[in-house]
Amino acid sequence: AASWLRFSGGDPALALDVRPREGGLDVSGELTGEDLQWRDMAIDRARVRLLMGDGRIEMPEVDLDCYGGNVKAVVAVDYREGKIEIDEIHSSADPFRLIDAVMGKATMESFRAPDGARVHGMELVFDLKEFSRSSGVLTVDSPGGVVIPLNPAELPATDFHGTVSLKDGQLLVDAQRFALHGGRGSGNFRMPLS
Repeated sequence: AASWLRFSGGDPALALDVRPREGGLDVSGELTGEDLQWRDMAIDRARVRLLMGDGRIEMPEVDLDCYGGNVKAVVAVDYREGKIEIDEIHSSADPFRLIDAVMGKATMESFRAPDGARVHGMELVFDLKEFSRSSGVLTVDSPGGVVIPLNPAELPATDFHGTVSLKDGQLLVDAQRFALHGGRGSGNFRMPLS
């Protein structure tokens, strides 16, 4: 079986505080490390504060360097339900590589933000058992642009400002404004999440 978390850049540091409580234990701590792999997500550097218990890991402070940028987030992993809940995220990493890595599948591999993007989101839920049940909205600002697949061609939209939504089994890219071959445009792109 594949490891859930692997470190290749030296020894990680894990500091834990374990306290008994009625019916179990309260575990809190901090994990730091470099050159690690979580599922299929390559992470250059990580600092995560965590609280564990009752089938969940709460991460009120996540700070990662990955996919050409930095990610700061408030995250919970619910193992019973098979969900990752993101209360808030601010990122300069490629949003499409990040979503694929979290989901562990190449759903958005055709999309690219070659020069990165500024991303903000709140109340996202990634369903690890059934990606099509995932939900949430990310606001994306990418002055360098986003490449959107239009089989068989690609749409290289620079100065992209819009949202990426996961809802009702669909992924919707709502390009509120972008530049294309010297002109300006807006529009949206929809695809199933299955």
